[in-house]
Amino acid sequence: MNRTQKYILLSLALLNFTIAGVSDAAAYLDPGTGSIIFQSIIAVVATGLAVFATAWKNVTGFFKGLFNSNIKKHSDKD
Repeated sequence: MNRTQKYILLSLALLNFTIAGVSDAAAYLDPGTGSIIFQSIIAVVATGLAVFATAWKNVTGFFKGLFNSNIKKHSDKD
């Protein structure tokens, strides 16, 4: 049995288990689950803002340093 046949057989087996495992879920979301989801969303937003603010500060600092060094070079020639 070559590699392609093994991958096809494995794919069909996984597909079979996926289809056979479908059933109605008798589950519910309690208030604790909603709280964890809400906290996760807030954490993702806060982390994204912190990363964006840090990156923005680095980018603006780079360009300020770049332009300030050019201004100083040109003012020294005068």
